[in-house]
Amino acid sequence: MPNETTTCDFKFYGLIPGSLIDYPGMIAATVFTIGCNFRCPYCQNRELALAMKKSLSEYPQSLILNQIAGNSDSWIDGVCITGGEPLLSSEIEAAIEQFKAAGLQVKVDTNGGFPKRLSTLIDRGMVDYVAMDVKAPFTEEEYSKSIGVPAGKWLAAVRESVDILKSGCIDAEFRTTCVPALHTPDAIDRMARDIAPCKAYYLQRFRPHNTLDPAYEKVAEPKPQYMEKLLEVARQHVPPAQLR
Repeated sequence: MPNETTTCDFKFYGLIPGSLIDYPGMIAATVFTIGCNFRCPYCQNRELALAMKKSLSEYPQSLILNQIAGNSDSWIDGVCITGGEPLLSSEIEAAIEQFKAAGLQVKVDTNGGFPKRLSTLIDRGMVDYVAMDVKAPFTEEEYSKSIGVPAGKWLAAVRESVDILKSGCIDAEFRTTCVPALHTPDAIDRMARDIAPCKAYYLQRFRPHNTLDPAYEKVAEPKPQYMEKLLEVARQHVPPAQLR
């Protein structure tokens, strides 16, 4: 268990005790942080993004550690930290230290807005896998539309995070949730070009459920044929790209 000098009781606001899909190659628990620097209109974690604590259950890290690491019968190998935006909080590093001290592999999902925090965690060996969402082509107009806030203050940070992960310093993947109105074949072409070369790029189908902007609940999810077309485009720059 963690040393007392690093002990904190970070509050998570969602828990999946066991998942086979959130951490590639691992049986993992998935925990959710609260709050986000973006307001992506198609986000399906509205309560987490908007920090609606009254709508969510609270999970102290001590409870989670006791359940997944303190139990001798536990079959959990790792933990996936998602959100919200996990790197929004300055306290996340201490929380990750406790997961690592408990012998767990750690995956972090991020939107790339906090490259210095990301780099620190990687340099310290505190994370084992990173999944970064790429929201749109790297123009201020397109990124702003996709993230729901002015992108001018975030684009340089996002690009820096992309470069960190492209360096191969850690196992990583890029991913895009594809909304037809935002993610055209041309957009995916430019996005894939910007993240290439990389080992993994996943195109995920948008699903119109519990979206941050209720208007997106009326947007039809992309058809399989459309996703196949986007994949074909992405593979021109990132051959290992896959649908998820």
